[in-house]
Amino acid sequence: MWPCERCEANQRLRELTESFRRELGRCMERLDRVPDETLEWLGSIDPTKPRLDTVADKKKK
Repeated sequence: MWPCERCEANQRLRELTESFRRELGRCMERLDRVPDETLEWLGSIDPTKPRLDTVADKKKK
């Protein structure tokens, strides 16, 4: 890879990383507004049963 190509690839990677951080930040802000029941179902392995320990419980640990 030529130095110029390496710089461009590095710049694209930085932009992608920053975009990912922004999106993650937006998701974290909205997580508290998701109903607990929904989080229980999302955290379950079996789609027919909710998970008993919620995301909020995991945050406390």
